[in-house]
Amino acid sequence: MLVDTDQKTSSRAELVLESLQPFDTILARTQNSDYRILLLDPKTGRALVEGGQIVVEPKEAFLCGSSLHGSNFKLGALAIGHRLEMWVGEMILSTSSIQSISVTPHDAVDSMPNTVAVH
Repeated sequence: MLVDTDQKTSSRAELVLESLQPFDTILARTQNSDYRILLLDPKTGRALVEGGQIVVEPKEAFLCGSSLHGSNFKLGALAIGHRLEMWVGEMILSTSSIQSISVTPHDAVDSMPNTVAVH
């Protein structure tokens, strides 16, 4: 579920992980990289992640949420303008700020019109 937390602008939109289904695919474009996330368990944030300079091949990760300096941590949610925070292996990875998020439901992977995007 994409939630617009500011009715005036979509730049405050966020994606709540628990609103998704297992095997939904999240594409997150950050300021510096693109990440492809195959969500395995929406409740725990367990996923296969690929992208950026550090995760060059798919690795198991736990999506923690997103953060913005001087703001509350968004546990279990990815928010535009915030940094994606995740455990990958034994390290915590904090990305550059999220610019856009799109979700392809697991039952519509081959059907691009079913992709939901936030910019």
